[in-house]
Amino acid sequence: MKFKLILNKNANFYYFLHNLAEIKEPLHYRKWNIMPWKKELNFPFSSSEATALKKFKKKYYANFPKIYLGRFFFLEKNSWETLKNEVGQEEINILNDVFRIWKNKFFLIYRRDLPNLKKWRKKLEIEIQKLSKSSLINFINTKLIKFFNAPVPFKKKLKIYLMLCGTSNTASGERGRGLDGKSILIEISRCPTHQINYVIGVIWHEYVHCCLASYHLRPLLLNFFKNDSKVLFAEEIIVRSLFPTGIFGIKFFKICPPSTLTSSKWETLPKINKKQTKMVIDLTDQYLQKEKKIDTFYVKKIGRILKI
Repeated sequence: MKFKLILNKNANFYYFLHNLAEIKEPLHYRKWNIMPWKKELNFPFSSSEATALKKFKKKYYANFPKIYLGRFFFLEKNSWETLKNEVGQEEINILNDVFRIWKNKFFLIYRRDLPNLKKWRKKLEIEIQKLSKSSLINFINTKLIKFFNAPVPFKKKLKIYLMLCGTSNTASGERGRGLDGKSILIEISRCPTHQINYVIGVIWHEYVHCCLASYHLRPLLLNFFKNDSKVLFAEEIIVRSLFPTGIFGIKFFKICPPSTLTSSKWETLPKINKKQTKMVIDLTDQYLQKEKKIDTFYVKKIGRILKI
């Protein structure tokens, strides 16, 4: 398994607007990003800025899901030229106007955070190289593939986009929904670099969501729960039992174990308690120790533990 670190201004500009416009799919919007940014950018915004965000959101949903605008800013070198071929000049003019109106405020945030993003890129390059030489990446990946009953992922590198964030408390990530199936996002721009082990754990967490969970786990969950919100909740807790603060995060990266697997003050998932956390981690550990694949029994027991 190999990784490619990407620091992309266009992707960050798009994600900045995606958050401020409170667009909720396929990428999440982060309340913990919006609050600090609004404070720094002198909220309430001007009428032209507020109108631009409304237009951006309207055009986004007018095209989604047939056309996902984020793909062009994350994946394409010539974002605007490629997008023009999909949506036409009139929509390009509207979107260009949105980016023009928000350009100065975006750069206030981006220029401030860019030095730390560059530090993180260098730090992660060194750490990933060390892990590769130690063969730990392949060891962990083999364990994960067996547990999730997934095929060996694509041979190309997993793309890790280094993103702006509003809070300095801790890094967060997501699996790059709607992109190319081999990209994850790590919101990291204000996090101190001494959190390197935790961030490595976050990368592994999002890798599982992006590359392994869809083959066997997600179909099992859908078959059992038949409810998208329950499936998302169960999958998230299962993956958290491994990374970043679960079994492998603690064992391989010396991350402090959490009081619960839903302990963040910004948490949007239903809360689980210490007893439930221990039961989930113990169940996952039993399967790992016996080199068992996730099965119907595992999923049913997770459902009982989480009471869903």
